[in-house]
Amino acid sequence: MATKQKQRRRRQPRPPPGQAVFRAPRWKPVLLAIGALGGEAVGLLMLLTGTAPGPFGAWPVVVVFGIVLVVLFERILRPAVVELTSEGFYVRGPRETTTVRWDDLDDLAVVRTGRSWMVAYKLRQPPDAAGQDAGRRLLARVDALYTGGYHGSISGSRLPMGPHRLHEILDWYWRYPRHRRRLPA
Repeated sequence: MATKQKQRRRRQPRPPPGQAVFRAPRWKPVLLAIGALGGEAVGLLMLLTGTAPGPFGAWPVVVVFGIVLVVLFERILRPAVVELTSEGFYVRGPRETTTVRWDDLDDLAVVRTGRSWMVAYKLRQPPDAAGQDAGRRLLARVDALYTGGYHGSISGSRLPMGPHRLHEILDWYWRYPRHRRRLPA
C-alpha cells in the first residue's frame, strides 16, 4: 500500500490543454440577470400599484435589484479572462488587468477563503507601494490577510475550470519553462 501512495505522489502532472485563453462563461450572469429583472419588475409593479408595505415602499427593492443588474451587465460585457503567454499571464477582470511574469513568481497555491477557492500567487519582489494610492495599498493588505500573505489571487469560480485545474495549468508552465514556447508571445 505504501508503494501505491508513493506512486501517486510521483505522478507527473498532466500537460495543460493547448488553449492559452480561459474566459468566464457568460451564461451564469445572464441567468442571474434574468432573475434580477424579475425582481426589478416586481419592485416596479409594487411602486405603480402602491401595494408595497413599510415606510419606504418598494424603493429599496428597485434600488437593490437595479444595482445588481448593473454589476451583472458589466460581467456579461467584460467576463473574467486568464490569458497565458510565453512571458507570463494576464488576469482581466471587469475593471482592471493584472500582469504577472513567469520569472517574477515565487509561489502558486490554491487557497480557501470562506466558502470559495482561489489560486493565489506570491511574487519574488512585492509590488512597489510607492506608486499606488492609499486605497489600493489598503486593498492589497486586506487581500493578503485573506490569501495568507499572497500578493494576488485569481477567483476560480468565475472561470470555466475550477481553481485546482487552473493551478495545475499555471504551475505546469511556471515549473517547466521549456513548454512556454508553445504559448503565444
